[in-house]
Amino acid sequence: HPTFSQYESENFAYPMGESAWLWGELGDKIAAKTGAPVLLFNVGWAAANSEDYRTNIEGKDAFNFFVGKYWPYRQPYSNVLNTLRYFPSWLGARSLLWAHGETDAEYTDHTQRQYVNNITLLIKESRLQSGQNLHWTIAVGGASLGSATPKHPITHAQVELGTTKGLNTSLGPITDTIQVPRYNGHF
Repeated sequence: HPTFSQYESENFAYPMGESAWLWGELGDKIAAKTGAPVLLFNVGWAAANSEDYRTNIEGKDAFNFFVGKYWPYRQPYSNVLNTLRYFPSWLGARSLLWAHGETDAEYTDHTQRQYVNNITLLIKESRLQSGQNLHWTIAVGGASLGSATPKHPITHAQVELGTTKGLNTSLGPITDTIQVPRYNGHF
């Protein structure tokens, strides 16, 4: 059985979370507000963009253009899917916090419509394939290491996703105001 502990600033979140960044503080604030314990899972995949999830859902490995290689095992989608398959019923997960978009905003030419379509497919397919109709909280953020300002097609897409009726989503935190300018290198 896994063991759980307080998420401290020097902790890393397996497999690709490079620091606690804002998540430890967010967990503390939710716990203080609700009086309930908070457990966060990191299913993120550094450098992934929304099209990578679509590619995985279509049955292909996604290409990491940063390193010129394909990610194995249908990553990054398999992280989301496996977490939704195995942990909500065991640990009482209530929502998935989607904080993603920096790579789309800085390193692709994805439009608002492309991002919305890719992430809507991700939400629907992950629910279908996992059997979990988990609520998604969509964070708004597009600033990255290469850009201190968000790219509005992506942040507008995130707002659209968080406010779409019938998608079982809501808006989450705006992360572009945190740690700007971003550190040069990994967090």
